[in-house]
Amino acid sequence: MSRRPTPQGPLYADPALQDDVLSALPSPQGGVIDVPGHHARVNGTAGQDEVTLGASGSQNLVMLHAGDDMAWIQGDLQTVQGGQGADTMHIMGTRALVSGGEGADVFLVDATAGAQGNTLVGGQGDDTFLVTMGPTSAQQHYVRGGAGQDSLHVDYAARARVTVELQNNAGEHAGRFNDIAYKGIETLSLSLTAGNDRLELNGFHHDVTVDAGAGADWIHLTQAPMDGTDLVLSSAAGWHSTSALGIDFQYAGFETFELVTSKQLTGVTVDASQAGRLMFSSAHLDHSTLLGGDGDDILGVDTFQAAGWGNLLDGGAGDDSLVIRRGDTARGGAGDDLLVLDNSDVSAPTPTLLDGGDGRDGLDLSGLGGTLVLSDDPDDLIGAPDLELTGLEYWASLTGSDASDLIDARAVSTGMHLSGGGGNDTVLGGAGADTISAWHGRDVLGLDGGDWVMGAIDHVRKISLQGAGIGDGDLVIDGATEAAGPGGFDSQAELVLITTAGSFKVGELKTQTATSAAAMIGQASSDYAEGQTAVFGTNNGDSTVLWLFTSDGHDATVSASELTLIATLTGSKDFVTTVDDYLWGS
Repeated sequence: MSRRPTPQGPLYADPALQDDVLSALPSPQGGVIDVPGHHARVNGTAGQDEVTLGASGSQNLVMLHAGDDMAWIQGDLQTVQGGQGADTMHIMGTRALVSGGEGADVFLVDATAGAQGNTLVGGQGDDTFLVTMGPTSAQQHYVRGGAGQDSLHVDYAARARVTVELQNNAGEHAGRFNDIAYKGIETLSLSLTAGNDRLELNGFHHDVTVDAGAGADWIHLTQAPMDGTDLVLSSAAGWHSTSALGIDFQYAGFETFELVTSKQLTGVTVDASQAGRLMFSSAHLDHSTLLGGDGDDILGVDTFQAAGWGNLLDGGAGDDSLVIRRGDTARGGAGDDLLVLDNSDVSAPTPTLLDGGDGRDGLDLSGLGGTLVLSDDPDDLIGAPDLELTGLEYWASLTGSDASDLIDARAVSTGMHLSGGGGNDTVLGGAGADTISAWHGRDVLGLDGGDWVMGAIDHVRKISLQGAGIGDGDLVIDGATEAAGPGGFDSQAELVLITTAGSFKVGELKTQTATSAAAMIGQASSDYAEGQTAVFGTNNGDSTVLWLFTSDGHDATVSASELTLIATLTGSKDFVTTVDDYLWGS
C-alpha cells in the first residue's frame, strides 16, 4: 500500500500515520504539537516549531526545517530530524534517533528522567551535547558530533561515586566511557559526584575538562608528560590547567594524582607541591625532577619510582615513599619517609644521595645488598661507599636486597625495623627493641633487647643470641635441653625450651608476661649461682618467647624478676623452635 506525500508548509501530522494527535497549529511561522501516540509523522514549518512526543508513545517520525526548533522526546524508538536552525532537543526517552541537522544544536539528555540507549547525531554546525546521568548505570548512549567544533558534557551528580575511564583513538576524536560512546567530539567535559571518585585518563588526544567535585577524588594518568615540559598538579581550590600532557587538560577537585607510564622521559619536571598526594612511576626517567605535596598522613603519602639516573625526587611533607636508582637524589622532607634504592645493575657517574629530612625515616637498600654495618649515627653506613646519607635523626628501618646480605645493627641503641629482603640473610639486631622480618629465604637472626620477629620458622636458619652474654660466654651452648616444665632441667643448661604450650596470647606487639613465663619454667634440679645466666624459651603452640635469666641468689627457682625479654617470634601458625635452631655466635 502506497503512502500519500506529507504536505509542506504548516506544522502537520499525517492522520493516516498516527494513533492520536492532540493539537496542531497550521501556521507557516511555526507551531506547537503534542504527539502522545504511535507511528505519527510530523512535518515542521519554516518557522520556530515545538514538538512533544509523549512518554507512552513510540516510533513517531518528526522532520523539522528552517526555524530554531524545540523537541521534547519521550517514549521509545522515536526519530527526530532537525533542520537548518539552531535546534534544542530534550531527550528523556529510550532508543531514540535524534539528528540536529544544520545549525548550532543543543542536545539535553536526562537519564534521571529515564533516557537511555539513545543515538544522537549533531550534523553540521558547532553542536553541544549535555548528558545528565542517572543514579545507576543504564543502556549506553551513542553521540556523534559531525562537522564543526562539537562539545560533550556529562554530569554524574546523581550518583554516589563513580569511576570513569577515558580513552580514545588518535585522529578520530572518538572514545568510550561509562554509558557513553562518542565520535567527532572536539571538547569533552565531565562533572563527577560528591563522593570519592576515580578518573582514569589513558592516551587521550583531545581537550578535556573535569570537575571532580567534593570527596577524596583520585586521577590515574597513563598520559605521560612530554619531554622537557613542566607538569604542575594542584589540589588547591579552583580550576587548574596544563598542556604538558599533549592536550589542554583543565581540572578541579582532585586530591590524589597517580601517574604511571612506560614511556622514557627526559628533562621532565612534575611539580605536585600543591597536590594532596602524588604517585609517580616511570619505566625510564633521566635528569628529571619530581616534587611531592604537603598533604597530611592521609593524603600526603607520595610514591615515586624512577629509572635512569640524575633525577631529583623531593617528597615534601607527608609520609613519603621514594624509589630511586643509583645516581639519583631523594629528599624525603617532613614526615616519616621510606627511601628506596632499587636496581643495583644501574651504574651512574654521580653518587646517590638519600636525605630523609624531618621525621622517622626508613631505608630500603634492595638495590645495594652485600655487607651493611650500621652505627648509632644513622648518617653513617659502612658498606655503601657511593651512598650519601643525611637527614636521618635515627634509624627507623632498613631492608636488604634479594641477595644474601649481612645487616649488622648491633651498634644501634634504638629499636628499628630490620629485614634482609630476599635471599639467605644474616640480620643482627641491636640493644633496642627491634622488629625483624623473616618471611623470605633462610635467615640467621641475631636477637637482643626485647625484639619482635615476624615470620615463620621455615625461613629461619639459626637464631643467634650472641648479644645476651649467656652462661660461660663461649660459643658452645652447654647442656641445651627441652623440658615439659615446670621443672625437669638442670641449672647448668644454658638453653632450656619448655615444650608444653602455654595459654598466653601473642599479637599486636603484646607478648607473654614474665610472671606467666616463670610459672611455666618452674625450678631447676639444682641451685643457680648468683649472676649465673641462661636462656629460656616458652611457647603457646604458635609462637615462641625467649627470656634471659639472670640469677639474683643461690636458689633453683626461676622467678619473674629474674627474667628479661629477649624476643618474641611470631607471625605464622608455627613458630615454635627447637634447640637445633639456636647458636650463641654469629
